[in-house]
Amino acid sequence: MRYLMFVLISLYSFGCSDDLDSVNQSKDIDGNVTVYDDLGNFITFSGVYVSIEDFPEYFTISDNNGSFVLENVPWGRYCLIFDYDGFPQKKICIDHSNSWNQLNIKLSQVSSTKVLTLNMTQHGDNLYFGIGTSPAGITNRRRVRYFFSGDDQVSKSSYQFHWSDTKNPFIIGRSVIENCVSKNEDGFMFVRAYGDAYYQIDSPPQMWNCGAESSGIFPCLNPNPSEVHAFKIESE
Repeated sequence: MRYLMFVLISLYSFGCSDDLDSVNQSKDIDGNVTVYDDLGNFITFSGVYVSIEDFPEYFTISDNNGSFVLENVPWGRYCLIFDYDGFPQKKICIDHSNSWNQLNIKLSQVSSTKVLTLNMTQHGDNLYFGIGTSPAGITNRRRVRYFFSGDDQVSKSSYQFHWSDTKNPFIIGRSVIENCVSKNEDGFMFVRAYGDAYYQIDSPPQMWNCGAESSGIFPCLNPNPSEVHAFKIESE
């Protein structure tokens, strides 16, 4: 009799465990969000609207500490949307599972930096790209994104390679450009520069897939880029 009771209790326990696993296929999605201006200065933690794309029933607003929680979200693949009034929207896609870790999100304003002039000089194996901006002045908080191509119509949506930097001039090895960017029939390459936010929220943040256009998203670029600058890399 005792043996029978032990077997029944054991079977019941295993059955409950399976049911529990099937019930607990959900977990909170949580994290912190901080809002910055385009130079990386803190603005606020609170008031960011957080939601899940295509699942409007899941939404919340960040509190005074920047914390947010989307409760009891079933495991799966989701794209989270972060909205703050007057700022570019941020979208991040995640795999939500039992090994979930908190998110740490940064939102930035559209860049206030207009790139007025752009030039390139070569020193040995390095290329120096210098800019003039409005507002004027050199600061390590003023980020600029450079788009390169072998086509003189290079832009944020048509390029072969891109890179961002806060230094002026921006320095890059000639081998990187030669490996990633084609030349036109006259041996020229082309570059165009845009002001960008210090805390980038683009996707992908950098591009190493040389020789092919990318579907990068750059929501914080200033809408007034430099003119296209043509340059040649001199032989050693």
